[in-house]
Amino acid sequence: MLVRWISGALIGTFFIAITSPIFVRSYLPRQLNRGVWTLPAGSEYRWRSEGYATTAIGPHGMPGKAAVPPTSQTGKRIALWGDSQAEGVCVDDDQKIFSLVEQKSDGQSSVFPLAQSGDDLGDWIRQMPWADQTLSVTDHALVIAELSDLHLSERRPDPPHWSQSASTNLPAFILAAARNLAMDADGSRRRLRFSVGPVQVEPSVVSPSQTPATFADQLRQLRSATSGRITIFYAPKLPEVNGDEVRTHDGDDAAFEVMRSNANELGIAVVDIRPALIESAEHGNWPHGFHNGRIGSGHLNATGNAIVANAIRECLQ
Repeated sequence: MLVRWISGALIGTFFIAITSPIFVRSYLPRQLNRGVWTLPAGSEYRWRSEGYATTAIGPHGMPGKAAVPPTSQTGKRIALWGDSQAEGVCVDDDQKIFSLVEQKSDGQSSVFPLAQSGDDLGDWIRQMPWADQTLSVTDHALVIAELSDLHLSERRPDPPHWSQSASTNLPAFILAAARNLAMDADGSRRRLRFSVGPVQVEPSVVSPSQTPATFADQLRQLRSATSGRITIFYAPKLPEVNGDEVRTHDGDDAAFEVMRSNANELGIAVVDIRPALIESAEHGNWPHGFHNGRIGSGHLNATGNAIVANAIRECLQ
């Protein structure tokens, strides 16, 4: 009996190991590029939720960009900034925002995908001088999904050694199993549903909104970070599905108007993509994928990327 149990466990683990790339995302160690920690250049990154795609990581940790065109090449040289929405690892490389802009420009523009999951304004500002000098960037395009990303965060700490070592030495299916055991679907740490002793009552704390009341200071630092043209493209998760209701109203609309006013005073252009996103959904083409089974609450899909790419192309060319 014991031999059967051990044999079954080994055979089952073997089949999981050889089939896991079909179902399990990649876990890669981070590499220091352009002053920040990125996915390692020359690697491939699998994504297996919301979409099914494999991203080739190019020079300087750029997702989907195979090579850096020479500075002698004429035309626009656009740095694309953002978080995971603009990073686009849930779609194929030819469906990413940067690639669609290049395709639609007929070779007149080179776009450098510098967006990365978890990044915000502080991260982009710190990298802009590098992009201007190393990539000879002429334009900076910021794809903003949440206005809370327009705050100046501290530099993120280096990834812990144990995380780097685990990503390097352990197969992805083991890391995925450990993560699912320790974390809930929303990324928070999983907790036991019971405890010993009296029920703990946590004090009620009213958390302030993360959306800044004014954007003047942040945008001034953004403007001073580069001499190139800066354009902000606002593309929140709209429409929003709540139960059986489809909502098209943006709760941050008032804050957006403040941000746009502050930006215009500094010579920073702002493009509102919300109408195009809503119109696309009204025609049955939802611009965002699923997240935890909820339609429209995930990342930009191929349709959403095309909408954002069209806005960038029309504005910057």
